[in-house]
Amino acid sequence: MCKIAVIYHDVVCRDLAIRLCDRLLQTFVNDLDFNVTWWGIKYLPDPKVAWQAARAAAKADLILIAVPGQEHLSGTLKAWVEHWLCYRDASEGALVLVQAKSEARIQPSRAADDYLRAIANQAKLDYLTLIGPESDAVRTGVPVGGFSPQAFQTDDRFGRRYGAPEWGINE
Repeated sequence: MCKIAVIYHDVVCRDLAIRLCDRLLQTFVNDLDFNVTWWGIKYLPDPKVAWQAARAAAKADLILIAVPGQEHLSGTLKAWVEHWLCYRDASEGALVLVQAKSEARIQPSRAADDYLRAIANQAKLDYLTLIGPESDAVRTGVPVGGFSPQAFQTDDRFGRRYGAPEWGINE
């Protein structure tokens, strides 16, 4: 069982994470069962929600943080990240920053990337930054065609390309 905790900023970022999770499910359909939970950042100020999301992240094999391509992560998100970190005892897994690419930003936010890379290091997690397209279809809710691995790309430092909800707080 592969447990995934998705923490997302807004509908655009959530849809980007859904496309990534769909691709993972399609790729590993015969190899793994998935348990995906969804957590909207706007709900994290509620202590009960923050605790449930922290518990999910602490047990997750893969933690996806989907945010717009902005320079800094919100204080709410940083406080939550530092909260779940103290509950994590598993030493395997990955933390992934998924950023929606906007016309103004095609590279990951250096501040967000550096912060989450340090958190991953502290938690002994692998770390990956993915930048996904923010197309008109995603913004408007029009169904998007098939996801391709080339739709996501890592930052230039790596030079690589990458590409069944159970519970959580979702829109």
